[in-house]
Amino acid sequence: MRSCLYPCTPSGALTSPGVASCSGFDNELGDLIVAAGDQVVSPTGKSFEVLKHLGRGTFGQVLKVQSSGNRVYAVKVIRNRPAFLKQAEMEVEMLQRLRVPWTAKEVHSDAAKEHAADPRALVVQMYDHFVYKNHLCLVFEELGVNLLQLLQQNHCRGLSISLIRYFTKQLLKA
Repeated sequence: MRSCLYPCTPSGALTSPGVASCSGFDNELGDLIVAAGDQVVSPTGKSFEVLKHLGRGTFGQVLKVQSSGNRVYAVKVIRNRPAFLKQAEMEVEMLQRLRVPWTAKEVHSDAAKEHAADPRALVVQMYDHFVYKNHLCLVFEELGVNLLQLLQQNHCRGLSISLIRYFTKQLLKA
């Protein structure tokens, strides 16, 4: 398990390009350079081990991580750019409003069924957010494939009407 206390090197980097810019931790696009086994640590001391790279987008990259309690999450790491940070802060604010509150008791009880009945549970749940090496990190539940991946798996032939109806009902409920 490697700790990224010093500038990451290109060897084993999951981030592309994996060459650090002047900050020592980011590439020229502003992405945090990470490798499998790196630790992303919140200011409160929560530690997440990077398992693999799930994807990248305009605002940054998504990493599959495992907490010290062996729970798996998806962490969206926002690029180190002021405009992206501002947009991500707005995303955090919106996701906090849509978040379904959990209590420790609900996690392992029948109350979890009631929780799932809340329409907000149809919206991706953000568990935490923090800044790590000048990158806003958003911690989400790990989900399956996204819509683009689903279309790619279907060879870009579109989706069935029944599947579109299913997705539409979920969106309208949420």
